[in-house]
Amino acid sequence: MAEDPGNPAPDPAFRTRPSWLSRILLVLSIAASAAVVIVVGLVIYLVVGGYSGGNDPTSVAPLAFPIAVIFFVIGGIPAILICAGLWIAYGAVRRRR
Repeated sequence: MAEDPGNPAPDPAFRTRPSWLSRILLVLSIAASAAVVIVVGLVIYLVVGGYSGGNDPTSVAPLAFPIAVIFFVIGGIPAILICAGLWIAYGAVRRRR
């Protein structure tokens, strides 16, 4: 059977691009998820440490809660947004395949 010149065979490189892109997005999504877990865990640790300082005047516990809020605003929220964006992009690429 002869190939139809009006309908050329698909380029094999075109098929591999979404595969590589989906793999890269998957790895980045997993790494971003791990970063979110670490940042949120640190924030929870600091909040708990801020409330369990006791009455020791040399304790740094009163600083733990404001530092936790700063970490969450500066590191946590952007990490959550990046993580969500990467998972959405991964899902979109996987649907196109």
